[in-house]
Amino acid sequence: LAAYDPMVPKGAELTMTMFFEIGDPDRRDAFLRTIGGVENHVAIQLGPLTVRPRPEGGTERTRETDKKASAAHFHFDFTPEAVAAWKSGEGTALLLIDHPNYGHAAVISPETRAFLARECF
Repeated sequence: LAAYDPMVPKGAELTMTMFFEIGDPDRRDAFLRTIGGVENHVAIQLGPLTVRPRPEGGTERTRETDKKASAAHFHFDFTPEAVAAWKSGEGTALLLIDHPNYGHAAVISPETRAFLARECF
């Protein structure tokens, strides 16, 4: 329980664990070596607002020896303005990854957004 307590949202934040699931060990190893520093390329976008996370402390996310990425844990600290934008339900909420070697955007559904607004803010 103590291991997961830091990832329980506290106050005006959302938390996230990100990992890349690739079944083939050789392909996974090759991919993870290309996305070192991915923890610095994640954001939640709410219309014109961008919320960048702070990585969970004490967890190595990219190995210095070979620049290989591992699972990353994030805290998205929301300002009062970002909380209001999230709760409003207006516009599209996106989870973004803008790493030079891997880009992805995913819409956060209105249902998920409403649930997290009730539970986390």
